[in-house]
Amino acid sequence: MVEFSWDKQKNEVNFQKHGIRFEEAVLIFKSVHFTRVDSRDYYDEHRQAKIREIT
Repeated sequence: MVEFSWDKQKNEVNFQKHGIRFEEAVLIFKSVHFTRVDSRDYYDEHRQAKIREIT
């Protein structure tokens, strides 16, 4: 299983900006979700978008 860690300040900034904490976001990897490749060209890395309903 994948382990996640993050900066506490970045977690708070993400919550203020997007309304979700990283502790909640990692749940997507433990459940059924939809994955699509993010094919935008301006990244220097392979990215995927994962979508799941959070209740």
